[in-house]
Amino acid sequence: MKSIVTPGEIISDKPEHIVSGAYLKDGKTFSEYLGVLYSTPQGIQVVPLQGKYSPKIEDAIYGVVLVEDNFGYILDIKSYRYPYVPKRSLDRMTLAVGDIIFAKVISVNEVKDVGLEFISKQTGGVLLEISPKKVPRVVGKHRSMLSVIEKYSKCQIYIGANGFLYVVEGKPEVVSKALELIEKYSEGLVCIMPHFSGEISYALKNGDAEKANITLDWYIKVFGIDNFF
Repeated sequence: MKSIVTPGEIISDKPEHIVSGAYLKDGKTFSEYLGVLYSTPQGIQVVPLQGKYSPKIEDAIYGVVLVEDNFGYILDIKSYRYPYVPKRSLDRMTLAVGDIIFAKVISVNEVKDVGLEFISKQTGGVLLEISPKKVPRVVGKHRSMLSVIEKYSKCQIYIGANGFLYVVEGKPEVVSKALELIEKYSEGLVCIMPHFSGEISYALKNGDAEKANITLDWYIKVFGIDNFF
């Protein structure tokens, strides 16, 4: 079964087993995201639609100042909502429209209103972006893809969970081209995991269920639940 659901929408009037993308409240199951609802033998999964960032507590993200008023700033973090940061929370630091900021998500409610712990203003670099859904592919397993991009671009790359990349020094145009290729050619890729000799099976054979779950989660994030076998 597949259907489109919105943040905070009731998926089930009873508590369902959750794979990802949903949460339980008052004995009911709700969607965390605007995304596609899958009902699988393993449980409920909501896969976010491409484009928007679905914030999670402890995420490190980059953003851009969109609007300034007398009391604070409205930020673009590529999410469903535009967080507001009061000036009094910035400890005398001033911002201007267009400034790049780095922050940590400290709260998220059912409709994706976000609370941020403001960390710093970024200067001297450029901001690039990719679909938040593609962030695991840009990073690669054990940071393999990101290391290759940094090597050939001579850049230092800092990537936010929301798909904004802060790029310092080197040749940012090389990074931009790499992101374009990842966006263009990564759709439709599939991963077939050997049942008896794959990473997940090996971890389970060694009694490491936590590692098996972490590995499974990484592959699902990168390839999507319909493209991982």
